[in-house]
Amino acid sequence: VLFKAKGSDAFITVSRHVKTFKESLAGVGTFLQKYSTQFIALGGVITGALTATIYQAAEAGDRLDDLSKSTGITATELSRLGYAAEQNGASLDQMANGLKVLYARMGDARSGLKEAQDAFNQLGISWQNLDGSLKSGSQIIPEIAEKIAQMTNETEQSALASELFGRRAGPDLLPMLQLGAEGIQSMADEADRLGITMDSVQAKTLG
Repeated sequence: VLFKAKGSDAFITVSRHVKTFKESLAGVGTFLQKYSTQFIALGGVITGALTATIYQAAEAGDRLDDLSKSTGITATELSRLGYAAEQNGASLDQMANGLKVLYARMGDARSGLKEAQDAFNQLGISWQNLDGSLKSGSQIIPEIAEKIAQMTNETEQSALASELFGRRAGPDLLPMLQLGAEGIQSMADEADRLGITMDSVQAKTLG
């Protein structure tokens, strides 16, 4: 998370100070005193909004780091797809749980489990790359979304989403999947543009 001082070309990296903020409120006061003159904007000064933003960033990074560790899914992938899910009525946790189920289904398909293979075959997509490695969520979710978006029966859409992402997460992720590949890519790009996307180092630092 970066904040740019008004009238200056310097960028202040807030993540470097987050750990101090979380440990002591005195740290917040010290930081605000030190940098307050750099955050003057339109005659006003930064107030508690900055502190709130910092704590929100810390909480988001902490949650993302925890989910990445518990699911084995990269923070970058989680933050981008999680943003798309959140903009369409689901949550980061639901996206993480859905991805975890999806990767399990892909592994089952590669192992030859017919039920898992049928779900992907029904959509006409492959769960693996040409070299035999499993596709990443960022690769396969737009493919799944594009196929689901082309279906006209919402009951069938929901059934496939449940099969691939789990009965709990699947239906909640359906509105995101109905955006199709272009819609999901647009959401992921927006996450990058807004600075919401975090890699594992950033998530760990903020957490």
